[in-house]
Amino acid sequence: HLGRAVQLKMSAIATLHAYATSLKLYMAFLEKESVDWWCFPERRSGNVLLRYRGYLIGLRQDGKLASSTTKRRMSDILLFYTWVMNERLMSPSHALFEEKTVVRYVEAYAGLKKALTIKVNSLSIPDVRNRNGFEDGLSPVSKLQKERILEVARSSSSEELYLMLLVAFSSGLRLGSVCDLK
Repeated sequence: HLGRAVQLKMSAIATLHAYATSLKLYMAFLEKESVDWWCFPERRSGNVLLRYRGYLIGLRQDGKLASSTTKRRMSDILLFYTWVMNERLMSPSHALFEEKTVVRYVEAYAGLKKALTIKVNSLSIPDVRNRNGFEDGLSPVSKLQKERILEVARSSSSEELYLMLLVAFSSGLRLGSVCDLK
C-alpha cells in the first residue's frame, strides 16, 4: 500500500509541476505582449486567450513544442480561467470562450459501442500527431518481416538476442521491458 501511495503522490506532484510550467509559459507570454491576464475586451481579436492559442500553434509548427504538449498547455490555461471564474475572482462581461458538450461513440467489446461525453471549447488545440504511424515514424513489421528477422537472429547472432527478439515479438513488450525481465 505504501508503494502505491508514494506513486500516487508523485503523480500528483508531476501534475502540479505540469500546471505550473503551463502557467509560467503563459505568464511569460503575457509579459512579452504587455497584456494583463484579466483583460478581455469584447472584440474577439483582442482576446488574449486567442492570441496565446496562436502563439502555441506557432511553437508547435516551429518544432519547439510537441503536439500533445501544445494541446495540454492550452487546456491547462483554460482550466485556470475556469477555476478563476468558479471562485468568482474574475467576472468578465462576456464568455471568454465557447464551450459545448459533444457525445462521441467508440467501439467497445464484441462490437458494442460506448458513448463518451466530452466537453469541447472554441479555443482547444487539436492534437495533430500522425495517428496512422507509431513513435518516431516507425511502423510495425509484417509477419513475413518478423519471420525473416527471427531467422537471421537465430543464425547470425547470440542466443540471448534471438530469445529477446522472440519474447518481444510474441508479447509486444518494448526493448527496455524485455531487458528488465529476470
